[in-house]
Amino acid sequence: MNLSALACIRPIRIDIRKIGSARIDEAIRRAKKRNHPPCRDWPRSLGQTTVYPLVENVLAARDKPEA
Repeated sequence: MNLSALACIRPIRIDIRKIGSARIDEAIRRAKKRNHPPCRDWPRSLGQTTVYPLVENVLAARDKPEA
């Protein structure tokens, strides 16, 4: 990629207030549906990732009471 190509890239501004747990759960459900056969290595191929297991682990850790 040359520098002129980088000049047209704009940062993405995401309003995190619009991303609720229902939307996250739905995204995970859709990702699981597309992940057949289940991906054992991560990422499956260049440009394609199966990130929902990471998100599930983060959510589980967040919801787990501290010891």
